Amino acid sequence: MLADQRALKGDSRLDCERLLWRLADEEQPCRPASPLPAHDPRFRLLIVPGAFAECFPEYGMPFEDAAAVLRQRGWRIGFVAVSGRSGADHNAGQIAAAVERLPEDPAEKIVLIGHSKGTVDILHFLVNHPRPALRVNAVVSVSGPVSGSPLADSLAGVYDSLLSRMPFTDCPPGDRGVIDSLKRSYRTTWLASHRLPEHVPCFSLATFARWEDVHPLMRFELRPAGRLG
Repeated sequence: MLADQRALKGDSRLDCERLLWRLADEEQPCRPASPLPAHDPRFRLLIVPGAFAECFPEYGMPFEDAAAVLRQRGWRIGFVAVSGRSGADHNAGQIAAAVERLPEDPAEKIVLIGHSKGTVDILHFLVNHPRPALRVNAVVSVSGPVSGSPLADSLAGVYDSLLSRMPFTDCPPGDRGVIDSLKRSYRTTWLASHRLPEHVPCFSLATFARWEDVHPLMRFELRPAGRLG
């Protein structure tokens, strides 16, 4: 997969040894890695993008390049269009509508993949829309702020007073709840007061990032000791 991406994009950074973070106490594998399982045609993957993704279409959807490669191998992968500046409850309704539009197929296995705030939107979908949620077999969170985002706490005032009212050609204001739904106080309260359906297993992909690969906005909140920039 990485070899395909490296050839497609001509990016030498797409190398396993560069992307894998070796821990100091990590044991070396005692045998070669097992091959990937064969493609199961019953799976349908739906990717839910994060906050403001709708506002910057020139950057594309998350995992778009990888999705294109996997489609060529027979995987069914789609994207759910959610509001870039709306809260999680609003976007949960959009996810429900997208699932309900899919043809009914008892053999199909739907997996929702949430990138960043997309994970939060998916969790609200599972709770707010139990009937379409019955069709979902699993949820995968990638960098999902399940318990809230410190960055949302820091930027809430600026967003409410300025950015929420800025016109974006491709990004209507929606209900303007994007930042509020990511605050840590809101997320922890929501998690404590809502029960996720037991039939949907949820998986979280945890990652490390090198300082030079962190977005400048995130660097402000994640400033390491000894760094001022």
